[in-house]
Amino acid sequence: MDNWKEILYAYSQGPKLLSSALHDIPIELLDLAPDKENWSIRAIIHHIVEGDDLFVPFIKQALGGLGGEYQMDWYFNLPQNEWGKRWGYDKRGINTALALYSANRNHISSILDSVGEPWNYKLIITWPDHEPIEYNIPDIMDIQIHHLDEHLREIQNILLLNQA
Repeated sequence: MDNWKEILYAYSQGPKLLSSALHDIPIELLDLAPDKENWSIRAIIHHIVEGDDLFVPFIKQALGGLGGEYQMDWYFNLPQNEWGKRWGYDKRGINTALALYSANRNHISSILDSVGEPWNYKLIITWPDHEPIEYNIPDIMDIQIHHLDEHLREIQNILLLNQA
């Protein structure tokens, strides 16, 4: 997306999209997974929220306009599945996660609503086994928008497998 208002709107709609996708799912189905090797719906919800929460500080740091690197190497020291175990993805209820997701997205959207040139605010991220990449705020928001979409499709596929 190239239009800032569209990016900001799509980003701000994340909590509504997630809530809508979960609206008709009975609580007993939250533990469905495609197989024992993949995350359940509950775990996917926590993954969405925790992943989103990891990038709230990126946006705030980038707004400082000082450049530099966004430090995430601590997170990359363990596989995502291990973080899921340590953070209790398969055990925790989803209500506090959904509240955090909504609060974070609303908070960041309200901050960014007055930012006129978000492409000017950039930081570098070094992903495992990659060269450093410079991202601006809309890049990160776009990643988060697509991350949600990807996992909403995954949840739908799990539900479809359950119906078959």
